[in-house]
Amino acid sequence: MTRGHRHQRGVITILVSLLLMVLVSGVVLTAFRMSTTSLRAVGNMQSRDGAIAAAQEKIESSIQGGLFASDPNAARVFAEPFDINGDGTGDYLVDFARPICVRAAPGAGFSASSVLLPGVSVSGTWNTVWELRATAREPATNAEVTVVHAVRVLLDDATRQTNCPG
Repeated sequence: MTRGHRHQRGVITILVSLLLMVLVSGVVLTAFRMSTTSLRAVGNMQSRDGAIAAAQEKIESSIQGGLFASDPNAARVFAEPFDINGDGTGDYLVDFARPICVRAAPGAGFSASSVLLPGVSVSGTWNTVWELRATAREPATNAEVTVVHAVRVLLDDATRQTNCPG
């Protein structure tokens, strides 16, 4: 074998090695980008789910107290910190909008209600439907979610006239 053939083999070997190195680098870079994108997507979903949980908790605590039907303005909360992981710092800011009375209809006899306020008797009652809306935002990622619920509440006539006309 002549010296020229050995030189050509060396050049071909170097070119093949370089091509393989470029291909392997491309595969590694693609895998890294895909894993980073997946990690971001999981983080975004976790922030979104946490915001939903914070808004849901605020709505549920409002329903359990029953305060929104007797005094809707007292139930409104502006950007209240909510600690979802129990570390003592507010992870989400929850804004609970003023509850809106959507509908009121005279109650006929006994009618089951989602919430029964203390001191409400069955006679002279109104079935009212309320819209409850809470918006939770995580300051770190700006993930923001609005949760809307409807609840039916049995009210006496005086409370209904004050807070749920129509």
